[in-house]
Amino acid sequence: MRVPQGHFDGQPGAAGALMARTAFLVVRELVRQGTVVDVVLLAWDMDDQGEARRVGLEQARKEALRMEQRAILLGCPDPMREAWVLAGFIPETEDEKARLAEVRQELGFSPCEEAHRLGAKKEHARRSPKRVLDVLTQGERERQARCWTLTSLAILRARGEGSGLQAFLDEVASKLLPLFSGAPVDASS
Repeated sequence: MRVPQGHFDGQPGAAGALMARTAFLVVRELVRQGTVVDVVLLAWDMDDQGEARRVGLEQARKEALRMEQRAILLGCPDPMREAWVLAGFIPETEDEKARLAEVRQELGFSPCEEAHRLGAKKEHARRSPKRVLDVLTQGERERQARCWTLTSLAILRARGEGSGLQAFLDEVASKLLPLFSGAPVDASS
């Protein structure tokens, strides 16, 4: 396997480009050794590098697609994956409704409809997506899973525009779903 270098089409790699290139090279090596890979999904929290990291991941994806024709999906939760889970939080009990109302009052906006506005890095900060999700779900993993498995795609798309969830769902629709339906896959981006 070759050692990743720092330029893409003659341009320096943006944030995350080298790490993504390395991941794609590892997948390429696995395929060379006989592993069957139809789709690669690279999901990485954008944290405070949002646009720069998205550019870097796209640089690496474009390079990888020139070498091979497999679907590569990029998941770019902004600021982090908890924002995507919050987009699907719909209170199931009166207690959850009360907790959501308290958090909404504290923040001055709905953390479920505008999760992208939660950007604090420290887990216990008022605007930390991790803290807000923990408060709303009481830290229960099963409850968090229901946020994205039971909530309609229409709600997830509408609430996920600012957090990158809508863009990811678009990628799933254009690159992953056709693999199951037999339709052509858009592997060009």
